[in-house]
Amino acid sequence: SGLLRAYAETSDAIKDHYEFMPFLFERGPAERLVEQHERPDIATFSVSMWNEQLSLALAAQLKHRFADCLIMFGGPQVPHQGIDYFEQHPFVAVAVRGAGEQPFYDVLARLTQASDLSDIPGLTWKDPSGRIIRNEGDAKLPPDLDTFPSAYVEGLYDCLFDADGEPVGHLQFQS
Repeated sequence: SGLLRAYAETSDAIKDHYEFMPFLFERGPAERLVEQHERPDIATFSVSMWNEQLSLALAAQLKHRFADCLIMFGGPQVPHQGIDYFEQHPFVAVAVRGAGEQPFYDVLARLTQASDLSDIPGLTWKDPSGRIIRNEGDAKLPPDLDTFPSAYVEGLYDCLFDADGEPVGHLQFQS
């Protein structure tokens, strides 16, 4: 998630158009987690086997409370043949197959101007009429991963640690 955001923020257009909210690293009832948000335009989820059910519940609650919020899923749990996934989870509007860095960047950039995502490889998405579209091609990582800035160097995780580098708040570890 940090890498995707750090890369997206290399675009002045994206930085000017979007205000990124803090990362949410909590578990708990979806209703309580939704209360932490105030009218999000886009909610993105990095979905793995261990967090898929909570992510689905949270996304459904967000869409119920904020009907205009675009829900985007990515990560290893997103199926490559996603038509059934969209039918089972109608609140998901965009799913990214494979490497997410470039598609995430491209979706955010595109949505500043239009709603047509048809030429972004690696996406399954719903057009404004609700039709589910699976774009051809898969998103791939560039040969040089140094293309992407570091979320750590950019300070995107600084809020998770105190001045001594120790975890803060809900991330406290017990020995």
